[in-house]
Amino acid sequence: MRKNRRVSTKMSVMAQHFAYLAAIIIALFATVVVNLLVKSSCSQLSRSIGLKEKELAKLQDEFTRESARWEAMQTPERLEKALADHNLPMFFAKASQTIRMQPDGRPYPNQISVAKAAQRTPAVATAGIARRTSRR
Repeated sequence: MRKNRRVSTKMSVMAQHFAYLAAIIIALFATVVVNLLVKSSCSQLSRSIGLKEKELAKLQDEFTRESARWEAMQTPERLEKALADHNLPMFFAKASQTIRMQPDGRPYPNQISVAKAAQRTPAVATAGIARRTSRR
């Protein structure tokens, strides 16, 4: 009878070199594919950014034109002409009709019109209560 011989699982030297070469080629191919995908994605993003920048520049130009047009419409000469065209008399408010307000919404103290408004307030509040009671 023959002896059982072990099968050699070792690769030949030539096969090992071929496997290393194949692994390097596959790694290079994968690197090239990843590089192409990244390049394509970057170029697409670059085009998108360029379009957005053009749109932003267009909107900024439009804003500048509209701001200039609005400012031109608000000149005193234009306002007076528009009022005259529509036969609307307009006068500046008297000092007793103007109330200057603080940024938090409260009027500045010691104004003539504030004192007059405070005098009218109780009458208005009483009239409001009288109206509510008469509806019941």
